[in-house]
Amino acid sequence: YLEDLISAQADPEHEREGLRRVLYTHMDFLSAMYEYYRNDQADGREDADEPFPAALHTGHVENDDDPDIMKLSGFWRILKESVIASGGVKVKQPVAVFDRVHALGQRRLAKLTSADPNFDISASNPHHREMPVPYYNLIETLIRTANIKVLAGHGIADKFESLIREYLLPGTMHENADKEYLATRDFRMQRAMFEEDGERCLRKVFEYYIVSYKATKLRSTSVGPQDTTMSFNHIFVMFEKLQAFDPNFSVKKLMEAYCKITCDSDLLPQEHPNNQNSEMVFYEFVEILVRLAPTKYPGKNSQMEAFVAFVDEWFIPAASRLMPGKLERVGPR
Repeated sequence: YLEDLISAQADPEHEREGLRRVLYTHMDFLSAMYEYYRNDQADGREDADEPFPAALHTGHVENDDDPDIMKLSGFWRILKESVIASGGVKVKQPVAVFDRVHALGQRRLAKLTSADPNFDISASNPHHREMPVPYYNLIETLIRTANIKVLAGHGIADKFESLIREYLLPGTMHENADKEYLATRDFRMQRAMFEEDGERCLRKVFEYYIVSYKATKLRSTSVGPQDTTMSFNHIFVMFEKLQAFDPNFSVKKLMEAYCKITCDSDLLPQEHPNNQNSEMVFYEFVEILVRLAPTKYPGKNSQMEAFVAFVDEWFIPAASRLMPGKLERVGPR
């Protein structure tokens, strides 16, 4: 499944052996990392000073049918906590970039087309948080990620080794102390964020304010029409049209929340061409609403109550007034 990368190297056989060596050397770590994020842990690895346990995934058995398989949201955590996902002056590499790497993985496509000969990647959403990420798909994705992330001048095996040593080993499986992020992990907040009717409304708002923006173009890297992401320009113009900004809800606060969620460090607090390469997937859009809700509803007893009030009482009604057709909840939560 990596032949396209390996065959492009100066010495393909050397690179093939090198990848085997890297995988064997870090097998226990990669297996432990997969289990940690598959189980959605956030309090750090137990016995962090102890060696990694013997690998559950040894390369001999393919566990694609595991009912507790990692979801794409777990892959996002790996990308963000290891700072693989990042955005700077010259290059922006948010999670959306690596979602596409995963969606287009050769092993994944082979399995999907084998199960359904009519499978069409262009008709799928590469950013769905519940998308399964089997262990060996993750390994292929990380190797392809290394080819993008690690500076040129190395073979693919050296790049993969560098990705593990410079990003994954130091960055993953540590306790997360971000209180606003931890608030989104509460099961009651999760239920409020992704309640079916509310999610339907929020997705329509998300998509409308992307496609209605004057400068929106289909990205050359897009896998298809469902590959939609929101730039900072999109969300800034949306809130500006909603007349949302006030002393408590400032453009600066919006930009800081957007940067925090998308791991971007170089945005301008205005509509600007330099912001157009920033990307936020739908589920990050929901998270930014969670983070911003208390600025509009500061008197609520919890962040969850603030989010529900913000979305149901203000955001959806305000957004829908500028949208064609009627957008409202079918019934109460």
